[in-house]
Amino acid sequence: MAPSRFNSLRFRLVAASVLVEVAFLAVLIANAIRLLDTAARANLEAAVVQAVPTLSAAALPYLMQRDYSGLHDFLAVTVDARRGELRYVAVLDRSGQQLAIVGLDTAPPPPNTPEEALQSGVFHLERPIEFASQRLGTLKLGIATDIIAATRRELLNQSLLIAAIEVALSVLLLGAIGILLTRRLERTVDASEAMAAGQFDLRLDDQGGDEVARLARSLNHLGRELGAQIGRLRASENAFRSQFEQAGAGIGHLSRDGSWLRVNRRLEQLLDVSENQVAPLIQLSHPDDLPLADTLADIWEGRLERWQAEGRFRRGNGDWRWCLVTLSPYRADDGEGPITYLTVVLQDLDALKHAEAELNRYRAELEARVAERTQALTAANAELKSFSYTVSHDLRAPLRAIDGFASVLSEDFGDRLDPVGHSYISRIRNAVARMNTLIGALLQLSQANQARIDRRPLNLSLLALSLVDTLRAANPERQVQIDIAPDLEAEGDWTLLGIVLQNLLGNAWKYTSKREQAHIEFGATRQDDETVYFVRDNGAGFDPAYADKLFAPFQRLHSSEEFEGNGVGLATVARIINRHGGRVWASSQPQQGACFYFTLGKNG
Repeated sequence: MAPSRFNSLRFRLVAASVLVEVAFLAVLIANAIRLLDTAARANLEAAVVQAVPTLSAAALPYLMQRDYSGLHDFLAVTVDARRGELRYVAVLDRSGQQLAIVGLDTAPPPPNTPEEALQSGVFHLERPIEFASQRLGTLKLGIATDIIAATRRELLNQSLLIAAIEVALSVLLLGAIGILLTRRLERTVDASEAMAAGQFDLRLDDQGGDEVARLARSLNHLGRELGAQIGRLRASENAFRSQFEQAGAGIGHLSRDGSWLRVNRRLEQLLDVSENQVAPLIQLSHPDDLPLADTLADIWEGRLERWQAEGRFRRGNGDWRWCLVTLSPYRADDGEGPITYLTVVLQDLDALKHAEAELNRYRAELEARVAERTQALTAANAELKSFSYTVSHDLRAPLRAIDGFASVLSEDFGDRLDPVGHSYISRIRNAVARMNTLIGALLQLSQANQARIDRRPLNLSLLALSLVDTLRAANPERQVQIDIAPDLEAEGDWTLLGIVLQNLLGNAWKYTSKREQAHIEFGATRQDDETVYFVRDNGAGFDPAYADKLFAPFQRLHSSEEFEGNGVGLATVARIINRHGGRVWASSQPQQGACFYFTLGKNG
């Protein structure tokens, strides 16, 4: 709102200056009047000093001779000669009787003061006529003050005119100066009001070094800063509103009296109500779930900073919905002030609770199935143990008998048999040996499936060295280069991992038997944050197209005539590695050797 003309800074500046100048001029004029009055009185007194002694001395002879007619003529000549100075002259005797008067038809008026004389135009006075200290009469005369008064008035009028002209010029000059000074101030004020109204893009002319230019520069800087801060504040507010409204959880701000200050759309959807229909939080909560009244009081009193719990909340249709409710206070002044409101966050748990109930049902069914499968597995393990016992005792006993009778037959009746008979006996005993080996491998495979895994830290390098010593002792004639990486630490079952290395190193030893310069290597590498152990050889190798058959029981890629074996060793390796939580695989090319890899899981 623009200020009125009389409230403007320009008007007050001019008015104050004019008032000061008028007061100063009034003092000057009053002093001039005082000086004029003093000068007028001095002139009057000079005229009196000049006229009274002369007239008194001239009238004295006439009075002493009592020549009143001559006195009158003398007075007439004197008044006529000094017409502009004397208005009248009168002479009275000692008793006050009028002896002669010129210039008045009536008796002379009483004496007056110089101020009254300047006002009336005549200075009335009387003086005694004395001779030899004797009073002979009284002289009354009227001295004209017109010239003095006119001069006084003229000087006074000129002073007033000069003062008026000076005041007018001062008003014009001060008005011009005020316009020049206040025009930029008015623009500054207008810009300030525009900034107060939110228009921060206005810029003032800030050229120059005076105070107004400095003020303009400050306001321009303030406008830029305020505009930037308001822009950031609006962006922050818009981001907050966007996050508040688009949040996946229901959010609301709760006042101290329990009413909602604001809620977002998700909270309305959760409770199936509109914004104006959201009941107080305590009324929405299921009475059997949450102690909301005491919790709210604790938060408002500062005894609790944050609270979270699961509970049911009433929806608009009367149903109950499971939600995770979080309460936290909002404090003004960057968290240092009093609590302004509480932030309420409701996260939908209804589907989760239904899923949890369904999961509990599935868990119960699964536990029943597991119990059933466990019972079946227990029975299967019992049968497997019985089978192992049967294989170990019932099958090996006839084999021992066959081998024993074949040995007796060869020793007792060998001289009666021809070479063909001896060949048959040898083939029988070899078959029995192979059958014993196969039974041992089957028992080892069964042990790999049933044995309890005793995980402990172990050194695979030492385990491999002991197995290599056994292989060298069994075939001392072979010259094989074997490289075992030192200090290969792992965690697993010593016995079962011994079976793994026994099979892998034994296969490498077997399949390099036809190489003049056999080479076997046992080491480890890191792949994808996992330790991968390997056994590599330069033996016969295999066709990679059949690699998937390597770890199945009784599957062989080489004939018994070429390389002896039973097809159970790698199946046992796969079972043990799987039970350790690891993996096993192989890579090879025919006649280019093979490399078997295995891992021992996260704990290996």
